[in-house]
Amino acid sequence: MKINLTLTPKPQRQPNIFTNFLKISTRHSEKLLTLFNTTTSAKRGNFFLAISLKDLLKDTLENHGIDLIPKSIRHAHDNIKDLMDGKIYQKLLKKGKLAEDDLTLLWNCDGVPIFNSSNYSIWPLQFTINELPCIQRKENVMVAGLWFGPEKPRVDTFLKPFIDECCDLAQNPFEWKDRQDTTHSSKVFSLVCSSDAIARPLLRNCKQFNGEYGCDWCLHPGVVMPKGRGFIRSYVYDEEQQVKRTHNEFRDNAVKAVQSASPQNGVKGLSMLFMLPLFNIVLGFVPDYMHSVLLGVCRQLMSLWLDTCNCLNPW
Repeated sequence: MKINLTLTPKPQRQPNIFTNFLKISTRHSEKLLTLFNTTTSAKRGNFFLAISLKDLLKDTLENHGIDLIPKSIRHAHDNIKDLMDGKIYQKLLKKGKLAEDDLTLLWNCDGVPIFNSSNYSIWPLQFTINELPCIQRKENVMVAGLWFGPEKPRVDTFLKPFIDECCDLAQNPFEWKDRQDTTHSSKVFSLVCSSDAIARPLLRNCKQFNGEYGCDWCLHPGVVMPKGRGFIRSYVYDEEQQVKRTHNEFRDNAVKAVQSASPQNGVKGLSMLFMLPLFNIVLGFVPDYMHSVLLGVCRQLMSLWLDTCNCLNPW
């Protein structure tokens, strides 16, 4: 297996302005592609790894005896069994945006602390192929990038190799052979990102859940409420449903935020994710099941029902 791995230095922080987003400066690009001394950079904590997306996909598809799930249009009466039955995927199928051999990715980026005595952490950029059977998806989680450092990643730098290759593979398909020695030509589209509530605003360049208009999917401003000795922002259920966010509206808010130098509806500025072909910056993100459901709603309900401090409450 041959995988191209690039060890890339982090450039100095620069203002994230509209012109830098649309056209990366020559000086920035040179820094991004400069090779450097691994030992020195590791000691300073100023590096990240980028691995060729095409090499990872080709190795997985050719060397692991994998068969892709055939694409099919779901009818109104059919049950939703998998991600490929979802609204966005089906819409792309019906519009002819996805060919039979094309691949779509579910990707994730999140921080992992590695030392108890320092604030250094790693941020892996992982992905799976949605067209694989569910079990094989879990067995073939691939890492396309790895950020290491004492602070959160500079997203427009860290994601650039991944997004650049996604843009290229969306236009120029790569060829691979299955175990029957049949040649396939596949374009690649990154359609879904599954990240937690801390990583999502970092990737999208917007406010966190505890900020005004911090909801990722609607324009609920939130309400500041006392809790213990401090305050929290709560998104109280509203009988009159809040306005849903849309991809175009999010992009317009991002442009206005850059022009006015102030957040618009919780959006701080532009994100490189706007460059991903077919990616919806609102619906492309999904709720974090572990934190939102298991450690969120379920944990809260169990506490309300079983905690002894609530024994005299009517519930």
